Amino acid sequence: MDGNGIFETGPIVVPKVNLIYNVPSFKYSKSYAFINDKIKFISNRLLLNIGARYDYFSYSKAGNVSPRFSATYFLTPNITSINFAWGIYYQTQPYPVYADRYYSGINRNLLNTKAIHYVLGFEHIFDKGLKLNFEGYYKTYSNIPYGKEFIHFDDRTFRSEQKVNIGKMYAYGLDFV
Repeated sequence: MDGNGIFETGPIVVPKVNLIYNVPSFKYSKSYAFINDKIKFISNRLLLNIGARYDYFSYSKAGNVSPRFSATYFLTPNITSINFAWGIYYQTQPYPVYADRYYSGINRNLLNTKAIHYVLGFEHIFDKGLKLNFEGYYKTYSNIPYGKEFIHFDDRTFRSEQKVNIGKMYAYGLDFV
């Protein structure tokens, strides 16, 4: 320290960082198509809803088919029902996740995040405009991107802009409406 209480370390050089996302708007596109059908059984007491959706993102060249299924069984005609739903859902990453400061495209081939949903519920209609709905759900997520720096956090010299699809998580809960 010098006499003024200031550390004498010499000039500190801080590199200029100018992060610009290299995913231009409107240059790439998202496309989708879906098909769905409702089928009634057992004198209209059982309603099955079966479908699939295809999503494609031209920047990452990631395309996925997502099957979906739901079943509703009416305990009393059009008033009280038990509902079950299952489906796979894919979501492209937010644009900043694909970016890197060197415009190298290192994250261009990230997979879409995958979610599998399970829902079980009960519904009762009391009157016009008055309905009770109680549902429990469980969701698993995979292909969540994590930065390699997060993976190698114990090595302070490790530097990388690359992200990899290794993340997993789950969510569950109850909805009461």
